[in-house]
Amino acid sequence: MSNTTPEMDFQDDPRLLRQWRKVEPKLLRVKHRLITGGSINRRRLSGSLSVWTVRYSERLDGRRVNHCIYLGPQPIAKQAAALIRRWRDEAITPEQRHRQDLLHHLAIIGSGRGYSGRARQRLRAAAERALDDPRAALKLAFGLNDHDHAIRYGKSPGRPSKSGLW
Repeated sequence: MSNTTPEMDFQDDPRLLRQWRKVEPKLLRVKHRLITGGSINRRRLSGSLSVWTVRYSERLDGRRVNHCIYLGPQPIAKQAAALIRRWRDEAITPEQRHRQDLLHHLAIIGSGRGYSGRARQRLRAAAERALDDPRAALKLAFGLNDHDHAIRYGKSPGRPSKSGLW
């Protein structure tokens, strides 16, 4: 018996239950890869027909090798997504989750302030340092407006240029 109880989701359709019983062992074999990466994607086979797959990669002999597990229709994909989400939730500690949530909210703030992608990367790097050092956290929290130029453009504004007044 599996941990996911798909019988509740697929009780009306034995075809889906059979398909899930084929897919679940494949997902379990690569669980360690799916916890840290991988995605569920839809592939269009024709104009109206689409199927779902799990894509993940691994390193073999110094090369990155991509793999794909065929899931089939959307209900199977939803069940697989719920299973992978649960694995990822179980694999992370509450401290790590709190850290990820803070960094995610900071990324939203950076987007709201109109920062470019590179500026959001610099903001994330400053925030990661701040999460480990309380003084850096206070400096970031209370001095964000002072450091806004450095985060946006990657450098301090420096000395103001001399205008036509001199």
